[in-house]
Amino acid sequence: MNGRTYSCRWFLAGGLILLLASLALLCVRVEGDTIVVGLGVEPVPTPAFPIEKLLLDESAFPEGWGQQGTPSYKNAYTLGVERTGVTFINRVVAVHEVYRFSSAERAISKYPGSNDSWWFSPREGWGPWSVPAELPYQSPVADQFRFACYTEQQTGRQACQAVGQYEQYLVRFHTFMWPETMTFADLQRILVAIDERMAFYLGTDMP
Repeated sequence: MNGRTYSCRWFLAGGLILLLASLALLCVRVEGDTIVVGLGVEPVPTPAFPIEKLLLDESAFPEGWGQQGTPSYKNAYTLGVERTGVTFINRVVAVHEVYRFSSAERAISKYPGSNDSWWFSPREGWGPWSVPAELPYQSPVADQFRFACYTEQQTGRQACQAVGQYEQYLVRFHTFMWPETMTFADLQRILVAIDERMAFYLGTDMP
């Protein structure tokens, strides 16, 4: 009888340990911006629209521009729960990228400040980033926004870039400038188109 009692106790103790181990495995793990949700924890909300809806199409560009595919992400950014992008070309290249984070707070923490070493970093042979006098654009929709251009010192070739934080999204647009295919007036229309698209899908007003 005593032997059976001890066996039952060992069985119950083993079952309890197994249960506790299983519950431990169900706890939340945060890996970068990927959240693994366990028991009793609210999951990360699924957005009401696919992230690809936020990308520009050819209608935002001047005549002659065509979609060339997706960016290579050769800098291997590991930003966001999701990321997507599209490349356009017409003698020069333009890239539009969108990163979705688990929350607006995470997007804010990844937004590139003035001293960040990525996206607005100085490059060998290129001049410093500065706001062009031809287009001092400021987004009326983004929670945070930065727009600047730089110039290749040897050739004088110019490129411009905008990065905005819109709630839980970071959006980047980079383009080389070319008098025949990408002027500052063209670029302004594209930046406005990005703001309009973000405002539409996020349900905010476009001033």
